Amino acid sequence: MEEVKQFLRSGSLSGRCLSPEQLSALAFVLMMAEEPLDVFDMKTYTTSMDGCLRLLPLIKYCRQALLDHCNLTGECCKALISAVQSNPSHLRVLDLRSNYSAGKEVKLLCSVLRNPACKMETLRLSGCQITECGCEALASALQSRPSSLTELDLSHNCLGDTGVKKLFALLETPSCKLEKLK
Repeated sequence: MEEVKQFLRSGSLSGRCLSPEQLSALAFVLMMAEEPLDVFDMKTYTTSMDGCLRLLPLIKYCRQALLDHCNLTGECCKALISAVQSNPSHLRVLDLRSNYSAGKEVKLLCSVLRNPACKMETLRLSGCQITECGCEALASALQSRPSSLTELDLSHNCLGDTGVKKLFALLETPSCKLEKLK
């Protein structure tokens, strides 16, 4: 714990390879902070998937979670979604760009969007190999209740005609707050 506190005070965490134990201590220290983190960027920490799993509980204590290009496994995506579903969650921006497993776990992500406690405003899923079925599930989840989502990035996916039509139908509903759809 003391090592991690020293790393945090010195600002020398970036690019450092921390042990799983140090990552657990880091997660604990950051979760005990009085204020939520503004930005959590997984790429700041060079870590294994085991280390990634130890850091994911931090997600609910931050406003922005940048997990793009992190090669998250299905297990990591499930842990991430579990953390985001917990109440309260401060998360407003979730960036999962270029994570293949995020596309596979999109239906679990839809359960987060259906949760009334979800305050997410931006969701980036570009290049996650989301299919027509996943796109339809997202559109359905966003239609099921008024969502706080104002930005949704689904670019570089295979959404299919039916998925895109459902998204356009969503945009036409009066309760839809989406301002930016890619």
